[in-house]
Amino acid sequence: MPLVTATRLQELVASDLQKADPNDLGASPASFTSAVTSAEQEIRGALLDRGYSAATILAWDRLEEYHGIVSRWVLCGLVSSIANAYPTERIEMFKSRVKELATVRVFVGGELVNPDRGLKENAGGSVGYGRMGGESDSCCSRTSRCGTDTGW
Repeated sequence: MPLVTATRLQELVASDLQKADPNDLGASPASFTSAVTSAEQEIRGALLDRGYSAATILAWDRLEEYHGIVSRWVLCGLVSSIANAYPTERIEMFKSRVKELATVRVFVGGELVNPDRGLKENAGGSVGYGRMGGESDSCCSRTSRCGTDTGW
């Protein structure tokens, strides 16, 4: 999914605030550029910290949606006249969506993608309970109930 451009952000904000002219928002073009750049860094930072690759982030199905929301949140912090024009509930929604970056599920092409922390998914060695593959029936003491030495 593509990122939101500064021009697209202007259009989104104008639509949100029911302004006919996106150039009549009381903010400089540099403010919109700064907002989209900062939002991209916020999203990339949050998802990279969670273990997603840059390629996965760029292919994320909801990247454009989140980039538009985070860009508006950043813009409200940069331009008080725009922040004041939004209803409080809308700003709180932007804020909550920014926080969601810590937990949001990432889908690429409709498929759930797990973070890549350099580990292979289900590569073995992880057991929730029960026996690990190849283990014999033994309990957690040096000698099992059946009298076999378990080796520890």
